[in-house]
Amino acid sequence: MTIAVSNYVVECPGCEANCLRDAATASTGLLVLCGTEDGYFKEIPIERAQIQQWQFTTKQVAHWIADKLDLSGYVQRNPTTSDYHLGFNTQGKFVLTSDAYLSLKVNQNLRPIIELLDVTDDYLGLNSGDISCTNHPDKFFVEQEKPKQPSAKQQVSQSETQKTYKSWQKKYRELRLKYPNKSKHSDNWIAIEISKLQIAQGRSKDTIRKNMIL
Repeated sequence: MTIAVSNYVVECPGCEANCLRDAATASTGLLVLCGTEDGYFKEIPIERAQIQQWQFTTKQVAHWIADKLDLSGYVQRNPTTSDYHLGFNTQGKFVLTSDAYLSLKVNQNLRPIIELLDVTDDYLGLNSGDISCTNHPDKFFVEQEKPKQPSAKQQVSQSETQKTYKSWQKKYRELRLKYPNKSKHSDNWIAIEISKLQIAQGRSKDTIRKNMIL
């Protein structure tokens, strides 16, 4: 078997370590070499879907968001701050800013774009339902000037939620390796299977599907 190093770095699904590995191109497809405790390596197949990426310029993101939210006005770039003024609606004025990371600002309330994206297989959407009206910014948005610190109870709850998500992600990788043919066993099918298990914690298959893929 001939193996050549590709230009892709992927998360190795071979064990719980979830290491980032260089993907290699072999005659059988893409694979990564997963190191074992005894010093040996095992070949882990990688689906080409794992190396697909959405790529946009900031300008393209600005126009995409303005279109998704059906904002009034024109998309304009501020040459001084590099922010994009997207337009406005009944919630207020929308601005795309990239000070530390790409974020959506409604009036003075900030929300990272990554938290608003809905990525499912070949679909890229915007969770407009997560963008609240400006009368209740603390419900969905992190205030830029006075960020709220989660309480100890909230931190424990968030930690437990993340553990649950990780268990879904691990089971998803196991089932995807066992059933690699997506035409026969889709992500939706895997989400349904996970929802039948104890690790589902009573969550719906839609919630599982949204959080089972990194």
